Amino acid sequence: MLVRILEMPPAFPRGFHFGSGQPVVFLEVDWFHLPAGHEGEPDIATAEGQAELTQVLRGKIYWKPDRAYLVLHPTHPFTINYTGGTAPVDWPPTTGSEPHA
Repeated sequence: MLVRILEMPPAFPRGFHFGSGQPVVFLEVDWFHLPAGHEGEPDIATAEGQAELTQVLRGKIYWKPDRAYLVLHPTHPFTINYTGGTAPVDWPPTTGSEPHA
Protein backbone atom coordinates (compact mmCIF):
# COMPACT_ATOMS: atom_id res chain seq x y z
CA MET A 1 0.00 0.00 0.00
CA LEU A 2 1.08 3.54 -0.69
CA VAL A 3 2.28 5.44 2.38
CA ARG A 4 2.89 9.19 2.35
CA ILE A 5 4.88 11.05 4.99
CA LEU A 6 3.82 14.65 5.55
CA GLU A 7 5.66 17.14 7.72
CA MET A 8 3.01 18.98 9.70
CA PRO A 9 3.12 22.75 10.15
CA PRO A 10 4.73 23.97 13.37
CA ALA A 11 1.37 25.40 14.47
CA PHE A 12 -2.27 25.33 13.44
CA PRO A 13 -4.73 28.25 13.27
CA ARG A 14 -6.77 28.97 16.39
CA GLY A 15 -10.37 29.84 16.88
CA PHE A 16 -13.57 28.99 15.11
CA HIS A 17 -13.71 28.96 11.34
CA PHE A 18 -17.51 29.07 10.93
CA GLY A 19 -17.52 26.88 7.84
CA SER A 20 -15.03 28.93 5.85
CA GLY A 21 -11.91 26.97 6.84
CA GLN A 22 -8.32 28.08 7.22
CA PRO A 23 -5.57 26.98 4.82
CA VAL A 24 -2.97 24.72 6.42
CA VAL A 25 0.17 23.65 4.57
CA PHE A 26 1.65 20.18 4.96
CA LEU A 27 4.97 19.30 3.27
CA GLU A 28 5.16 15.87 1.66
CA VAL A 29 8.67 14.64 2.49
CA ASP A 30 8.44 11.00 1.41
CA TRP A 31 6.26 8.32 -0.09
CA PHE A 32 6.77 4.61 -0.58
CA HIS A 33 4.92 1.34 -1.01
CA LEU A 34 4.66 -0.75 2.14
CA PRO A 35 3.82 -4.31 1.11
CA ALA A 36 1.15 -5.76 3.38
CA GLY A 37 2.17 -8.90 5.19
CA HIS A 38 5.74 -9.16 3.85
CA GLU A 39 8.22 -10.60 6.27
CA GLY A 40 10.50 -7.92 7.67
CA GLU A 41 8.11 -5.06 6.89
CA PRO A 42 6.46 -3.21 9.80
CA ASP A 43 2.77 -3.95 10.34
CA ILE A 44 1.51 -0.43 10.99
CA ALA A 45 -1.85 -1.79 12.12
CA THR A 46 -0.10 -2.37 15.45
CA ALA A 47 1.59 0.03 17.87
CA GLU A 48 4.78 -2.05 17.53
CA GLY A 49 4.72 -1.68 13.74
CA GLN A 50 4.15 2.06 13.99
CA ALA A 51 7.09 2.34 16.39
CA GLU A 52 9.24 0.32 13.99
CA LEU A 53 8.34 2.54 11.03
CA THR A 54 8.95 5.63 13.17
CA GLN A 55 12.48 4.37 13.91
CA VAL A 56 13.09 3.94 10.16
CA LEU A 57 11.82 7.46 9.44
CA ARG A 58 14.08 8.94 12.13
CA GLY A 59 17.03 7.79 10.04
CA LYS A 60 15.87 9.66 6.93
CA ILE A 61 17.64 12.81 5.76
CA TYR A 62 14.45 14.90 5.99
CA TRP A 63 13.76 13.97 9.65
CA LYS A 64 13.63 16.94 12.02
CA PRO A 65 13.18 15.84 15.65
CA ASP A 66 11.35 19.04 16.58
CA ARG A 67 8.66 18.56 13.89
CA ALA A 68 5.49 16.49 13.80
CA TYR A 69 4.68 14.10 10.97
CA LEU A 70 1.49 12.61 9.59
CA VAL A 71 1.85 9.11 8.19
CA LEU A 72 -0.93 8.67 5.63
CA HIS A 73 -1.94 5.08 5.04
CA PRO A 74 -5.33 4.05 3.60
CA THR A 75 -6.37 2.12 6.71
CA HIS A 76 -3.88 2.97 9.49
CA PRO A 77 -2.81 6.64 9.46
CA PHE A 78 -0.95 7.93 12.51
CA THR A 79 1.06 10.90 13.72
CA ILE A 80 4.57 11.20 15.12
CA ASN A 81 5.49 13.93 17.65
CA TYR A 82 2.09 15.66 17.31
CA THR A 83 1.10 17.47 20.49
CA GLY A 84 -1.93 19.45 19.30
CA GLY A 85 -0.08 22.75 18.99
CA THR A 86 -1.91 25.85 17.83
CA ALA A 87 -0.76 29.10 16.31
CA PRO A 88 -0.55 32.36 18.24
CA VAL A 89 -3.79 34.28 18.72
CA ASP A 90 -2.89 36.65 15.86
CA TRP A 91 -2.69 33.81 13.30
CA PRO A 92 -2.70 34.18 10.37
CA PRO A 93 -0.34 37.12 10.34
CA THR A 94 -1.56 40.20 8.51
CA THR A 95 0.30 42.86 6.61
CA GLY A 96 -0.41 46.52 7.05
CA SER A 97 -3.91 47.34 8.23
CA GLU A 98 -5.71 44.29 6.81
CA PRO A 99 -8.28 42.95 9.29
CA HIS A 100 -8.16 39.34 10.40
CA ALA A 101 -10.51 37.08 8.50
